[in-house]
Amino acid sequence: MQRRLIPCLLICLLSCCDLRGQNPQQTARWTIRLLHCVDNVPAVYDTLAYSNASGNRYAVCRIQYFISRITLHARGTEVPAGEPQHYADSGLSPTLLWQTDVPAGRYDSLSFTFGLSPELNQSYIFRNPPENLMFWPEALGGGYHCMKLDLKYINRNGQIAHFNCHLGNGQEKNPDGQVTGRVGNHFRVTLPLQLTAEAGKTAETRLVMRIEKWFDAVHRIDFNRFERGIMDNLDAMRLFRENGRQVFDILTL
Repeated sequence: MQRRLIPCLLICLLSCCDLRGQNPQQTARWTIRLLHCVDNVPAVYDTLAYSNASGNRYAVCRIQYFISRITLHARGTEVPAGEPQHYADSGLSPTLLWQTDVPAGRYDSLSFTFGLSPELNQSYIFRNPPENLMFWPEALGGGYHCMKLDLKYINRNGQIAHFNCHLGNGQEKNPDGQVTGRVGNHFRVTLPLQLTAEAGKTAETRLVMRIEKWFDAVHRIDFNRFERGIMDNLDAMRLFRENGRQVFDILTL
């Protein structure tokens, strides 16, 4: 009886591993390389090289943001990956590479929160730069920026002006101007992925932010409409949040 049971148990165990698509007993190194593009070309900074769908000629100066709760998916199984949050900064190249160990196996999608998820987005959790420089003013809702996307553009008067696309907590107010609620402008992103993580080896995923989509993916943005930026403008931040859900893609290696 024992001789017949052992092969059956082995078959069942092997079948379960295959259905999960990943093997927690063996690990692989997984790298996410963060890229920033405009019109499918790597972004060039500090030059008025771009035009959006509203006809605004603009320059990208710097991009800073958080992603959090990075998760791999394999046939319905979720595998949380790495630290709870990661800070990315176009001006700090080491922050554009993120690495962790994951169970070896095949994965079919990737999800993450753009910005800090609510349980992480608490004021003063970061003590040191550069992360603590992403603070969101207490008077505007506290916590931290989801993103600072700093631009320059040619305004309606033909002058070079700054446009700061700073996305963070919003506040709902009553007609008397009193704060009645807080609106988080973080959002969840899920992308299809073909990732085979082999035990003892390194697998890489290239996650690209298509900057132009912040301005036209769902809503067409005219920088002249907001002039100085969108902080403390709940409606403006909503437009960018809804555009942002279509900003990211995964590049096939």
